[in-house]
Amino acid sequence: MNDKFDNSPLRSNYRVASNKTIVDKLIFELDALSTYYLGNWKINSDPSTDNIIKYPYDVNFDDSNWKKIKIKEKINENYCWIRKTITLPRKVLNNSVKGKVVFSINLLDAGCIWINQKCRGYFYKSGNFVLTDNAKPGEKFIVAIEAFNNSDKIWFKHAELIFEDLKIDKQKIKDLVLSLKTGQKLLSFDTHQTGFNLDYNPRMDKSEFSTEEKIKLNKLLKKLIAEINVIALKRGDLNKFWESIEKIRPKIKPISEYAKKFTLYFTSNAHIDAAWLWRYKETIKVCHNTFSSVFNIMSLNKNFTYTQSSAQYYEWMEKLYPEVFRKIREKIKEGRWEIIGGQWIETDCNLPDGVSWYRQSLYAQDYFKKKFGRITKIGWNPDSFGYNLNMPMFFRNSGIDTFITQKISWNDTNLFPYRIFWWMSPDNSKVLTYLPFNYDCDVSKPFQLIDQLRQFESNTGFRELMILFGVGDHGGGPTLEMLNNIEQLKNLDIFPNIEYGTASEYLNRLKKQNLSKLPAWKNELYLEFHRGTYTSISDIKYFNRKSEILLTQAEKYNCLSGLFEKKNYDKDFNKAWMKVIFNQFHDILPGSSIQAVYSDAKKDYAGILKTGLKILNNSIQIINKNINTSIVKTGIPITVFNPLSWKRTDVVILKLSDKGKKNYSVYDLNGKEIVSQTVMKNRFAKEILFIAENVPPLGYKTYILKKE
Repeated sequence: MNDKFDNSPLRSNYRVASNKTIVDKLIFELDALSTYYLGNWKINSDPSTDNIIKYPYDVNFDDSNWKKIKIKEKINENYCWIRKTITLPRKVLNNSVKGKVVFSINLLDAGCIWINQKCRGYFYKSGNFVLTDNAKPGEKFIVAIEAFNNSDKIWFKHAELIFEDLKIDKQKIKDLVLSLKTGQKLLSFDTHQTGFNLDYNPRMDKSEFSTEEKIKLNKLLKKLIAEINVIALKRGDLNKFWESIEKIRPKIKPISEYAKKFTLYFTSNAHIDAAWLWRYKETIKVCHNTFSSVFNIMSLNKNFTYTQSSAQYYEWMEKLYPEVFRKIREKIKEGRWEIIGGQWIETDCNLPDGVSWYRQSLYAQDYFKKKFGRITKIGWNPDSFGYNLNMPMFFRNSGIDTFITQKISWNDTNLFPYRIFWWMSPDNSKVLTYLPFNYDCDVSKPFQLIDQLRQFESNTGFRELMILFGVGDHGGGPTLEMLNNIEQLKNLDIFPNIEYGTASEYLNRLKKQNLSKLPAWKNELYLEFHRGTYTSISDIKYFNRKSEILLTQAEKYNCLSGLFEKKNYDKDFNKAWMKVIFNQFHDILPGSSIQAVYSDAKKDYAGILKTGLKILNNSIQIINKNINTSIVKTGIPITVFNPLSWKRTDVVILKLSDKGKKNYSVYDLNGKEIVSQTVMKNRFAKEILFIAENVPPLGYKTYILKKE
């Protein structure tokens, strides 16, 4: 849109390499002509060196000693000031500058912006701010941004001026560029694969299209591009430019038909963290607001569907927002709301024990069955920090035959090789596993989806890619803006089919393909990222394991005690287990949440341990009363229980109640003395230690304590 990239050219950032195709060169020219990029900013990450009287947003502030930075450059700080003087050009596309001008920015993670010394507010990742409603050539604006990223380095990704008078033409050129890039990418033989941190080329292509067909269509694309009148666009003659586009449109049909053999399948969802940078009580409100937004979109779009995991969120709505819950049930019956996950919460997938795993599925699937008349067959956990090898077995035993996750794409050393595969446990249980590229796409970068589609095709041979879209983490879900962005893609000259639907509908399509040659993965899904989460907040990990062991033991002995005297602790067990599995959420248990979350968790654990000890002690007392110890004529019978499923030899610690006045020895039932040791705990108390050998699995052994 400009002859130069801003007053300080950014040509080095946008130079076309000599090995680029004619398509790349045209795309570069169209992009450069239609977009007014803003480069060569200044930053200062050390405010102590600034003038203590004036702030960086002051129009007279001296930033001459600040460091220069280019767009797309990462800043080696998590806080800094970014500043620039913007001068409006005289002409854009040979038209005098006038009307509204908007400053558009994309920055990872967030910032607060001042324009000509006036604060214009905060933005998260991206934002558009009006510079003027009545632009004048040569007019100057001082833009100052206080930038920050709480978890990583700042990344200044994009900055441009948008001239409203030319907005329609700019969008049309943008659509043309996207069409051309789409055609070239889908016709390419590119086999690179990307993750969040990695880019790797396995040089493997499973595409089923013939090489001859792709070469033929590539030649056609290059021929038609040569007929586009770019010179007219440079001169500002938009009429002649668009006339040249209209002439090639009928000829481009074969390429358009080729693109329609691919499909982007959009599935809306909201990744909601049960507790992370906020407490779970806030998450309840997040669920309410997210689901209410979904209902609004459903009322406007009769074909819109939504996918949501975690039985806990449904129960919260049932108890606290019954009207929301009623609407959920209604939409499920209509087939517009999809239940997925089969777990009470999106749990951490490495630290919980096997009993906890089955509790997660037992409570969730039972809840779904009772409340909605169905269970889910899709395992769904896109954000846990790794996945243990037994999960396919756990899934299959709870009615789940497919699994969706994406976190493994965050690896920082080895790119995971598959997008669709059979994941197998040691017992040969297997689940069909699909790895989407992310779980919270906002559909703002459509060519990224095309690149992912080509990656998916070369990796799997399949041409239908499911895109999970919707604002995540703190909820939000799909937005009308996202849907509008998707709908606009349907008008492009060259673009894949676009469809909407649920995850289960997409997976059912996959299952109809020939899956016999899919690779099998017989190992854990190890995440080479977030490694510190398995050592942080160790007391929470301690309480989790102690709770799991205690409740499991209490349940065993409660069942056994029922042979003699039945005491129903079902409600107590369920309440305690619900708290255990909730606090196994994939940010709470690993240790990546804020401190307030752990204060809540510790209160839960105090109640869990109290309940577990009460049931365990009551149950053991009932069993103990029914053990025949009449053979013991002298001394005190001591019963040692083994809750494990195998023989156990271990140290027994027995507290003595006579305040240390007497000495004791330990004997077995045959009268043989057992080696023991008396230990003084303090002047009023002592313990006796001895070794109990070969105590039977889920059984007991009796010893005799005698005074000496």
